[in-house]
Amino acid sequence: MSTTTSRHSELLYAIEFLRQNSANANIKLDYSPASVRQLDRMFDEAFAEGKLRNPESSFAKQQGLILTGVAGYLAEVVLRATEASELVIDPEGRDWYMRFRVVARNGWQLQPGMRVIRRVQEGREKDLYHYILTAIDYARRPEGGPGEIESLTLRGNRSWWKFW
Repeated sequence: MSTTTSRHSELLYAIEFLRQNSANANIKLDYSPASVRQLDRMFDEAFAEGKLRNPESSFAKQQGLILTGVAGYLAEVVLRATEASELVIDPEGRDWYMRFRVVARNGWQLQPGMRVIRRVQEGREKDLYHYILTAIDYARRPEGGPGEIESLTLRGNRSWWKFW
């Protein structure tokens, strides 16, 4: 078994762990873009200003596996909603679980793991639902998108629509 296949198996395990635990919490993750809203609600309940609300929670105890599962789930949502997109995992990458990519047929790429980290750190301003809708839109275009979705927001702590 190649390292890439092994890494892919690990990612699938994390996704399934997320889905099973979400089902226990009455959260239905069916790989639809709309289901990503439930992940945003989960993050709102688990985190405040980049920190866990309850450091003793089961979420806190399995945080690494859950965050990897969320990243993998986001990738799978995009893969299922687009044609000829593929998952790319660097078999030698030390932090592959957050740096794997989805590459669309048009060459456009996204790194869902990095968005998950930003969602934890910056909260609702970096919601996952709109990220996925934008990713699917760009992946379906013949010419792709503007590089990465992150280029749609200004650098710094404020979103493009905040003027103060």
